[in-house]
Amino acid sequence: MILSLILVLSLVACQTGKRTETDKKILASQRGIVVNYLNSGHPAQAHEELRKLLREHPDNTTFLGLMGVTQLALNNPNKAVYYLDRGYRLGDDEALGLNLSSALIAGGQLVRAESLLRELLAGKSYLKSERIYHNLGLVFQKRNDYRRAEHYYRLALAENPSYYLTLTKIGLLYKKQRRYRLAIFHLKRATNFCRKCFEPIKHLSEAYLLNGNQQQALAVVNRFSKQRGLKRREYQLAIKQYRLLANRR
Repeated sequence: MILSLILVLSLVACQTGKRTETDKKILASQRGIVVNYLNSGHPAQAHEELRKLLREHPDNTTFLGLMGVTQLALNNPNKAVYYLDRGYRLGDDEALGLNLSSALIAGGQLVRAESLLRELLAGKSYLKSERIYHNLGLVFQKRNDYRRAEHYYRLALAENPSYYLTLTKIGLLYKKQRRYRLAIFHLKRATNFCRKCFEPIKHLSEAYLLNGNQQQALAVVNRFSKQRGLKRREYQLAIKQYRLLANRR
């Protein structure tokens, strides 16, 4: 599942404004450790660090937000909602609100997610509105309302044509509707804007196969697997996908 998540790196670690510069540096360092764990695909380690940090700083909105993102990475949306909701109420920050909407969508709380997203959209203070439109698209896709999902994905792309998450999601929507040419068009764009992301490659290769072009499906996966600097996990997924496609008749 593709969710629009934003690590709350811009939030100020010091919430009271009364900490010393040394305290601020320590908190920033601790935050950096957690973010590195998340970015390197180790949410369990991030979780352990955050449990300790939140015992010492229970009202720190940065750590609450990071714990929410961590719980999402651990496929625990209800706990993610708990931490992000608490952080959002304390800090009223749009990035926290957007991540909260992602947790609500993951947990199936679609009515509340839609209400929150419309609240964020009405505020007009969030600079990257494509992420709000993207999540609204997710809400309606979850409801199988493909017409409105497409509408919001298109609004997201009108704001940011290079937003690969939306390009992937709208490509998947078209693939589900058997509109393979549109699916291929958008998924190819997604691969251009995130060249080392396996997910859009996976769906692009499947769209080619469903459209009757097995050789092209194999070719895109093969090119992806031969990139320099590809993470081991992405490489392994690509090899597995290639074998699956090669065995399809």
